[in-house]
Amino acid sequence: MGALGLRIENPADIPGALDTAFTSGRPTVIDVVSDIDAFAPLAVITESAHG
Repeated sequence: MGALGLRIENPADIPGALDTAFTSGRPTVIDVVSDIDAFAPLAVITESAHG
């Protein structure tokens, strides 16, 4: 199918991978390795988000 596959192990490499994906002209899969023990930032819900 001609897709491009990229693997990212360092968060600093994400912008470059996105640039490569957008300029490649091909469908792209970006595999981002993450720390399973890391916590996601807490979400802040405001009134404007509800209505």
